[in-house]
Amino acid sequence: MDWEIKSRSDTCQITGRAFQEDEVYFTALYLVKEGMERVDLCQEAWPAQQESKPPLSFWKSVFKPNPVDASETVDPSDA
Repeated sequence: MDWEIKSRSDTCQITGRAFQEDEVYFTALYLVKEGMERVDLCQEAWPAQQESKPPLSFWKSVFKPNPVDASETVDPSDA
């Protein structure tokens, strides 16, 4: 079975709140019919989610925003 696990979300998938830089969050993996499902959760949502739907695997991380692609920035002289 090939697993295609999606990239990290920028928001808690339970509360919908955006993660802040350096915030601790949890990632849980669940085995679903289509393969693996990734769910990213804030610390506040994690205990209830873990209790109600135990994951196959999980880890704790610190949120760092994705770097801005230099090709997407505006040159100040063009503004």
